[in-house]
Amino acid sequence: MTDENDVVIHLPQSVDINEFAQILEAAFEAHGIESYQVSYQVHQK
Repeated sequence: MTDENDVVIHLPQSVDINEFAQILEAAFEAHGIESYQVSYQVHQK
């Protein structure tokens, strides 16, 4: 990927990050977006 748009989404810790990742993947595929990279960090309080 040469051109990128970075998006930051802050979620409460109660959100299951794996379930959220599956939702994103399904949405991307449904809209024909095949080239994407998802990374996340879990912050502990």
